[in-house]
Amino acid sequence: MKRILLTVIVLLSLSTAALPQCSTSLNGYVSNMQQLMFEDINGNWVNDNLVHNRLNFKTYLGNRLNFSLELRNRFMFGETVKYFPGYADLLDKDH
Repeated sequence: MKRILLTVIVLLSLSTAALPQCSTSLNGYVSNMQQLMFEDINGNWVNDNLVHNRLNFKTYLGNRLNFSLELRNRFMFGETVKYFPGYADLLDKDH
């Protein structure tokens, strides 16, 4: 998948260099969200982390043709899966 994505980006970049009315943009973000849960300050603490990133790639080929590719990933890790059985199955469902 990475090779296909890289190939598409390179080919579109080369095609925009050949056409005078073309432009290309690439933007995105990375965010890190940490969560800490506890019932008692002296008891067990549950630590989780979510790293979320997004890439937006757009190419404008003249006035009539546009190409857009947007990717999003979420990486979740921590102790919630250990303390809450079935949590991983809840994340896997797509409504």
